Amino acid sequence: MLSLDDLPRLAAASGPFGSLRADCGVDFDLVGECDGHGAMFLSLRAGASLVLGCQRCLSPFLFRAVANVRLRLQLADDPELILVDENDDEERVDVTEIAEFSRVLEDELLLSLPISPRHEFCTLPGRAHQGPGSSPFSELAALRSVRTSELY
Repeated sequence: MLSLDDLPRLAAASGPFGSLRADCGVDFDLVGECDGHGAMFLSLRAGASLVLGCQRCLSPFLFRAVANVRLRLQLADDPELILVDENDDEERVDVTEIAEFSRVLEDELLLSLPISPRHEFCTLPGRAHQGPGSSPFSELAALRSVRTSELY
C-alpha cells in the first residue's frame, strides 16, 4: 500500500479539495507473467479513494479511481518495439520505466479519473434549482412574447 503523499500528481488531482484527503492510501496488486514466446507482462490492479470537486454543484465528493491494466515489458532497443501494430491493444512499457513503479502506477490511476468529475445525482447551484418557472428558457420566451406584441 502506498500513501497519496508518495504520488504527488494524483494527490494534486483533488484540486482545491486536496486537504480533504480520504484516509486510505493506494492499494495495488502486481503480478508478473511470461507467455510461451518469451514476452514479459505485468498485470496491475490498483485503486485509490480521492476527494474530487463536482463540476455541477461545486462541492466535494469521494471518488474511487480504479486501474486494471496489462503492461508488456520491452527494452528500448528491442526491434519489436518499433513494429507495433496499430490494432494492438497491448500497452507497451520500457523496462527502465518499471524501475520507478510508483510513476507508472500514478499514470494509470490518473488515466482512470473522469474528465469532468461530478456526483451521480446532485442539484445545480444558484437559480437553476429554485423551482419551475425560473428556467432561463422561460425568461427568454417571456421576452420574445413581449417583443412580438410590440410589432403588431
